[in-house]
Amino acid sequence: MHHTIQSISSETLSEQMHGTIQTTRRHRLYDPDRLQETIDEHKEIYIAIASGDGIFANQLMEKHITKVRRELSESLLSHIGEEQN
Repeated sequence: MHHTIQSISSETLSEQMHGTIQTTRRHRLYDPDRLQETIDEHKEIYIAIASGDGIFANQLMEKHITKVRRELSESLLSHIGEEQN
């Protein structure tokens, strides 16, 4: 048990983010509509940061992350359903 907890806790935030980003890229960037949507969302976040509006940038980032999580969850659930058929 302690070994499991140690191995989980030794994974850095950067490593966790890297895995999530890789999965997200596979999901969002190979669909032309989602690709453009992702570019637009990142551009909005960048503009908010560049203009010094940290609060708005944070709101946009939270919205983006929530959307991506929802899409990944829905995609995973749809694939689970396909495997059962």
